[in-house]
Amino acid sequence: MDSRFSRIKYLFLGTIFLLMGHVSARSDTWDALLDRYVITEREIETAGIYKLSDLFLLIHPSYVSTTDGYTWQLSMGGLSSFQHQQWKIMIDGMTLNVTAMGIKNINMLPVSISQIDSVEIVTTPQIYEGTFIQNGVIHIHTKKPEPGTHFLSTLSMGNETKDPGPYRYTDMATPNVDKLGRDVTGNLSYGKNSDSFTIGLIYQEYMFTDFRIKNRVKDIAYDWPNMNFIASTVNAYKKSDKKLIHFLGSYGQAHHYFLFFKPLGREVPVNYHVLYSGINIESQMSKQSQRTVTFNYEMNYPQKYKNTQDIDFLWQMHTFNARIEHAFKRRNFFMKVGIRDELNFLQTSYQIDKKSYHLMTFYKSTLFMISPHLSQKIDLSLSSVKNNLAFKSALTTCYHFPSKNELALHVSYSQRLFEENNSLWYWTNQGYYLLEDIGIDYHGFDSFENSTHTTLDLTWHSRSAEKVSYDMSGFYRQFHDLMLEKQRFLYKSENCTFFSPIECVHHQKGSIGGIDILVRNRLLSTVYTCFYYRYQQTLGGSDLFKETWESIPDHKLSFQLIYTPVENFSLWGIVTYYSPTEWKEYNAIDGTECLVDNQIYLEYSSKVHNDIAFDVEVQKWFWHRKLMGSLTLRNLLDHELIYHPIGAGFDLSLYIKLTLLI
Repeated sequence: MDSRFSRIKYLFLGTIFLLMGHVSARSDTWDALLDRYVITEREIETAGIYKLSDLFLLIHPSYVSTTDGYTWQLSMGGLSSFQHQQWKIMIDGMTLNVTAMGIKNINMLPVSISQIDSVEIVTTPQIYEGTFIQNGVIHIHTKKPEPGTHFLSTLSMGNETKDPGPYRYTDMATPNVDKLGRDVTGNLSYGKNSDSFTIGLIYQEYMFTDFRIKNRVKDIAYDWPNMNFIASTVNAYKKSDKKLIHFLGSYGQAHHYFLFFKPLGREVPVNYHVLYSGINIESQMSKQSQRTVTFNYEMNYPQKYKNTQDIDFLWQMHTFNARIEHAFKRRNFFMKVGIRDELNFLQTSYQIDKKSYHLMTFYKSTLFMISPHLSQKIDLSLSSVKNNLAFKSALTTCYHFPSKNELALHVSYSQRLFEENNSLWYWTNQGYYLLEDIGIDYHGFDSFENSTHTTLDLTWHSRSAEKVSYDMSGFYRQFHDLMLEKQRFLYKSENCTFFSPIECVHHQKGSIGGIDILVRNRLLSTVYTCFYYRYQQTLGGSDLFKETWESIPDHKLSFQLIYTPVENFSLWGIVTYYSPTEWKEYNAIDGTECLVDNQIYLEYSSKVHNDIAFDVEVQKWFWHRKLMGSLTLRNLLDHELIYHPIGAGFDLSLYIKLTLLI
């Protein structure tokens, strides 16, 4: 009875919340104040991109980390550290989590690089596709099929230098670093008028045999540590005069995938299953209003695979989402209001107190013009779980100069319910005692509070020059009442593994700030260049907060060039630099060594010193643009690149790719 009354109460409060604050304004394009940038089809097509994680090369305000080269952690726009992987992934307006045990893997999305039309990046908190985005979003837009039936297929493979080959048992032997497996995709599509239907298949191989991780992987695995990922997908659109229906369904399985479980400090082999089904219905109610209804379901299941530690996560997460949204467009205002209900259900053999919880969210987003040159967007959101409430808000004000320049101010204040993270610690508090069963000492997990985030971004957009654009911004982030994980890893020399107790430390706070500079140049029709520089620095906070952010570089610099001297031929190159980082949780491993192979010792360090990364690609289209071949060299300078103290290292690598379009 109390639970039913609480839900009715929040529904009533949410209805009042949506109706209040009516704003009069002049009608305008809804995207006018979205603080975002787009990676275009041309950039994606000409860049040396093979897996979806390679897109991170082109996402400017981001930092990456990886322990194996296949699963990448991301910090976007200074909105979160590597500890909290709460950034969102979308495909054609549908949100997919592909997350288990705190690890999010973009490579397990049911879409291939060749299917992508563009990628939209949002790195300021705001309401986006019915969700208040606190930690950034990557939105992948797929290509809509041309009229008729078409088939698109790609084959790519590669290898890394220092693979010993025939010198394996001679004095000239070198470490067997990695074999860069084979990727195959196939898509059959049909288009007619505004309707389309696409079915796709993805196959990937990956070898967890890198020189720096293979000993600890071998210690837990019975079999050769190779992974096979297979995914199938259906993407369909049906349009009538007043209705657009979009369906997206997919299933993927990563056989013998090595999931890096941070509390354990090592990889655990699993068979990872991800299932998704979603439908989005847009109905034109009148010339001035539209209704959107969305339903989706997702399952993430790291199924047990035989291992020497007999670890079974017993974790099968089911997520159900429903959303209804109304958009109103009048002469004086443009507004979206909506309600979203999310149910998370954990299927496990542990006797947990509550196996599910509801997250109810009411939101409202309004765009209006104050004057012909001044526009504003206001976002408000109210979320509830049980008796807990969280309020989120964002305000973007933009002044449009007559010279095609813009000055934008973005401010946000948001609270975050602990349940919104859907984390291991929430379920541990409910009785999911995996950590205890596998012998990890942990404490401090039984009391959680809402965290608060405050952001400020001031951005100058310059489009006055016809072929040159400039974006310069300063940003500030402030965090309160964070829960951060504290670990101090020790080293086991007998199997080159690491272990640490874990403590959940509450009420952590801190702030960071910095600047961004982005310059895009198309002075010549055959040349495109993009220069980017970012500086961010911790400004203050608790000791643990400062330690956590020391794992993220202070400086990032990149320069990208696309040269197209003739039609159907292009050269691409990118130079990237990250400043050194220090991971305090690994301080105790400094100077420790691991005997890897053939009397070769690997020395570990908590400090990550990266040299400049230089990648190039040559691409050529044949047969009236029906066949494309490309050759890519990664890390051309052949300086080992490392993104994590105990992570994989990357040497000079060669990739080839063939694309067939019929």
